[in-house]
Amino acid sequence: MPENQTLSKPTSAEEPRDEGLSSGDLLARYRAVCEELEAYRIRRFPRRSFVHVEGVGVGVVVATDGCPPHKIPVLVESGNVWFYELDRCEPTTAKHAGYSLREIWLTRNGYKPLPMSRFRFRNRAN
Repeated sequence: MPENQTLSKPTSAEEPRDEGLSSGDLLARYRAVCEELEAYRIRRFPRRSFVHVEGVGVGVVVATDGCPPHKIPVLVESGNVWFYELDRCEPTTAKHAGYSLREIWLTRNGYKPLPMSRFRFRNRAN
C-alpha cells in the first residue's frame, strides 16, 4: 500500500447506531413529540386567529386537517392555504391584515361584510 493511503475507520455518522431502541420505542417518542407540538400549536395559534408569517405577511389560521404537526395552515390574502413552519409565525391582530383578508375572515365566520360606499366620507371636512 502506498504511504499516502491509510485504512480509516468509519466515522460515527457512517456506523449504524443501535442504541437498543425498538421501533415501538421510537414510535412512542414520535407520538409524544407530535402531541406536544399539537398542544403548543393550539395554545399559541388558535383556529381563526391572525398570524404574521415571516417574509409573507399576515394570514389567518385555518383547520389543521392534513397539516404536519410542525407547521401551521395559514389562509393568505390570495385565498390560498399554505403550511408554514411554527418558527416563522407570530400571533398578530386583525388591524395588521389587509381589507380582502378581513373580508374573507368575516365571510368564513358567518358575517356579512358591509359594502364599501363612495358616500361614506361625504360630509367629512377637507
